[in-house]
Amino acid sequence: KPIETLSHFYVAPAQYSYDNWDGCTVREHLMLVPKQHAAHLSEVSAEARTEMADIIARYEVAGYSFYGRAPDDITRSVTHQHTHLFKLERKRRSFLLYLRKPHILISK
Repeated sequence: KPIETLSHFYVAPAQYSYDNWDGCTVREHLMLVPKQHAAHLSEVSAEARTEMADIIARYEVAGYSFYGRAPDDITRSVTHQHTHLFKLERKRRSFLLYLRKPHILISK
C-alpha cells in the first residue's frame, strides 16, 4: 500500500526489503515507482522526471539514500523502472560475508 501518491509516482514500502546496503543495516526500504510502466528513465516523461527529482531531493534531505539499476544490469529482478530509497543505520557493519550460490549472508 503506498504511503504517498503523487501525480506520476507512488512511494511504497518495498515488498522484498533489503537488510544490508553499502555495508550498513537498512532501517527502512521504500520504493519510488512510476504509475505508468517504464523499463527505464528515458521512457518517463520530462514532467514525471522533474517530479521524481523533487521526490528524491525531499527524501534525501530526510536521510534516505537512493539507487536505481541500469536497464542492462544483470542483478535487475524486474523490467520496470523503480528507485530504491534506503534509510540506513549510521554505522557500518564490522563484518559481512555474502555468498551468492547458495545464498548465504553472515554479518555482524
